[in-house]
Amino acid sequence: MSTLKCAVIGASGIGKQHAKWYHLEGCQVAAFVGRTPESVSKTTRTLKTLFPFEGRGYCDVQEMLKKERPDIVSVCSPPECHKEHVIAALAGGAHVFCEKPMAWRKGADSASMLDDADQMIKAAASARRMLGLNTQYAAILPDYLNIYQKALGALRQINWIFMRMESKGAGGLKEYNDIWIDLASHPISLVLKWVPDGRLDETSARCVISRKDSVAQFDWVRPDGGRCSVRGELGNIREGTPVRRFGVNGLIVDYAGRNDTDGVFKTFLTVGNDVLKLDDLMRLAVRQYVQAVRTGGPPLVTGEEGRRNLEIQLKLLERSIRI
Repeated sequence: MSTLKCAVIGASGIGKQHAKWYHLEGCQVAAFVGRTPESVSKTTRTLKTLFPFEGRGYCDVQEMLKKERPDIVSVCSPPECHKEHVIAALAGGAHVFCEKPMAWRKGADSASMLDDADQMIKAAASARRMLGLNTQYAAILPDYLNIYQKALGALRQINWIFMRMESKGAGGLKEYNDIWIDLASHPISLVLKWVPDGRLDETSARCVISRKDSVAQFDWVRPDGGRCSVRGELGNIREGTPVRRFGVNGLIVDYAGRNDTDGVFKTFLTVGNDVLKLDDLMRLAVRQYVQAVRTGGPPLVTGEEGRRNLEIQLKLLERSIRI
């Protein structure tokens, strides 16, 4: 099996984790793109502390694509740039793994942002390349189901979904809609994985956005006509440890990501006194994407699922009140 050649557009933030996991999944991290020569130099030094990076940094996406011809490109640039960079990478012959949200432009209306997502999906189909979205919490489903079965028996019907998601990004300075844009994709991705054939009851949707917290509640209608109550809580903190917990039907697990005793970053799920150690969720998402490229199977979250996630996110935001 040949080694896949990978590149990252925007590797100074979350993109450096994409690069690290590509390397540990047996890929060649050939290049990344930064905004300035200074940022490229800084990111090069950072990547070399994470793994034996021997690739090259660029300031121009088209130059990187032309010279490197990567098999996979992770688009980790600001959301406003996702459409441009995704379409460019697809046109350059690469499969694309895009950070969430799939598309976003401040001040743009919902229809135009969904059109951006549609254009990305069409570009992938035209190029015959795979487009995936990184909402890595969706990778937790198999392990959570095992936890649920051990505690409560087989999960036959979902009536209630909950997620509390806090970030510590930007020095705790994110506020109002920026928190929503940064985090809302995650609880929505869990709803779409747990009840994929359901639909949003827009009349039930309530979303309150405050300076440091957002709370969304809505009914998700199951295919059998029954209703699943969903509550997503999002926040941004300046100090302390971010709270991240989720679950269905009242069984809540706490999530933490940290290095284990061997110095490898892992996911830890806690339920009562029980702690389950797993591979990092982003590594699981990257692993599945790499396997999908190699085998032709589906990624963890497809472009179409990413577009649906965006649509729900926008509908909830349209019904939000700001306090």
